[in-house]
This record gives sequence, structure tokens and C-alpha cells, in this order.
Amino acid sequence: MDVPSTSQPAVRTVEIAPPSARAETWNVLRAAVLIVLATWIYIADTAAPGASGAGGGAAGWPGEAGAPGQAGAGGRGGPGGRDGDDARDLMPYQRLFRSLGGDDQRLFRELQEGLLEAENVRSSTRRWPAPTALAARGIPPFADAAGRGGRRLYRWQLLQEGPIVNYLGMPADRRDPAFLLLVQEPDPGAPAEGSLPRAPAGGRAAQGARQIADVAGAAGTAAAAGAQATDEVHHRLADGTLLHVSVWLRGAAAAGGASAAGGAGAAGPGVPADDPGRDPRAIAVPYARGWTQVLVGATRQ
Repeated sequence: MDVPSTSQPAVRTVEIAPPSARAETWNVLRAAVLIVLATWIYIADTAAPGASGAGGGAAGWPGEAGAPGQAGAGGRGGPGGRDGDDARDLMPYQRLFRSLGGDDQRLFRELQEGLLEAENVRSSTRRWPAPTALAARGIPPFADAAGRGGRRLYRWQLLQEGPIVNYLGMPADRRDPAFLLLVQEPDPGAPAEGSLPRAPAGGRAAQGARQIADVAGAAGTAAAAGAQATDEVHHRLADGTLLHVSVWLRGAAAAGGASAAGGAGAAGPGVPADDPGRDPRAIAVPYARGWTQVLVGATRQ
């Protein structure tokens, strides 16, 4: 009886050898070059400042170190410019605190201090204190600037129309910028306590409140409002009232541009649109009248 034979598979010998030193070195160098190139592209993309506006970076704001003249639309860090990587998150009417000159930075810090004192009075009396009352207590920037070593003199006034509250500082020297502390209180008819203001349909101040709330992203639930109560544009009073606060400045050179860019009609009859100090009404939408908001960080409101 024949037994079929099975064929054995052919044996194949494979020699495994490490790559040559030259090939291995080349692979390592190629990987290193790719890593360096990717890192350079990332750094260049995140750290490069944005393009400046029409005026470039030559013109500075009044009081800014090295500023050759008055503020322009394209001043460094101004409405038409950018300052650093954070500035790419700014709106066209915003600029960063660090781009201000020394005197402007000092006024900004003093306004922050004065705002806290005014909020304390508002919490206890339910009324905003007059600048003269704050000045009598020596609270900056409403108190005498010369007594604090400052060179600038400002005339402060309190303007309130509905939920809009202004502390407006007009400089004695028109070459200095004007400052505006804008506070927006909650609408008494808001659906939930702690929610940010929503303006009713009628009235100039109400419409302005609604516009600035929409631009700043102020609509939201009470929970979202509570989460925002610690940032630089939202303050919560001791009685739980949530305020929307902002600091604005405007240089003398921006006055003409405000009226030419649609500022007409913002002021009352017979009042120049470029002179907020003569308009008895509160400023609800500062950016529409040539004001620039100052932020410590590039935080969307």
C-alpha cells in the first residue's frame, strides 16, 4: 500500500540587520527639522501682532509715552490698531490697559478705586453718590488731583437716565482725554434676579441699554450672570444687584470723527455732537460717539 508523501515547505532565510549609522542619523535630523519648523510656525502664528489700522502705529494717544500728537484712528493699541496677541480678541472700539500712557493708566486705576467706593454707597443708600460727595471724602479721581500729585484737572459730573449711569470726567486741558465710567443697572422688570439688564422697547436710554447689552453679550440666564460676576466688566453689589461696568476714554482728536461718523443726533438740540460735557443726557452707547473702551484683559463682555 502506497503512502502519499507530503512536500515540505521551502526554508527561507532572512537576515535582519540594523540600519546604517548614516541612515539613522539622517532620519533623526529630518524629524528634528520638522519639529523645529512646526514650532516656529506655531509661535509666529500666536505671537505676531495683528495688522494696524489706517494710521499705523505712529500716532499715539494723549499722555502716551512717545506720542507725537493727538489720538488717531490707527494709534497704537487704539481702535484701529492691535497690541499683542490678546488684542486680536478685541472689538474695534476697545484697547488694552497696557497700551495706555502713564497718566491714562493712573486715571484708569483711580476710576476703578472710585467705582468701588461709589458701589458701596449705592448698596447702602440705593443712590449713586455725586462726584462732589466722593471728592469731599478724598476719593480719587474725584478729589483734587494736585493734592495727590497728579497734573491733570477734571470736571466730574453724574448723569443718570433709567438704568444707565455715567460718571463723566471732562479735562480742563482739552489736549487730555476725557474719561467715562459707564454703569448699567439691571432692568427692574427683569425676569430673574441676578440676570443682566434687558431694556424695554421704548426710550432713548432704554434703546441704548439694549444695544450695549447686545453688543456686550449681556443676555443670559441667572446662572450665567452669577458666573460672570467676578470679571472686570461685571460687579455684584452687597445686596446682590449685578452691574455691567466699563471704563471709556476719548481723545480730543476723536471728537470731530465722532460727529462725522454718525455721532450727529446723539446730542440734544443745539448741543455739539462732539462735546459730551454739554449734553445733560447719559451716554448709553459710547462707541457710537467715538469713545474707546479700556480693558485690562481681552475679555469679550
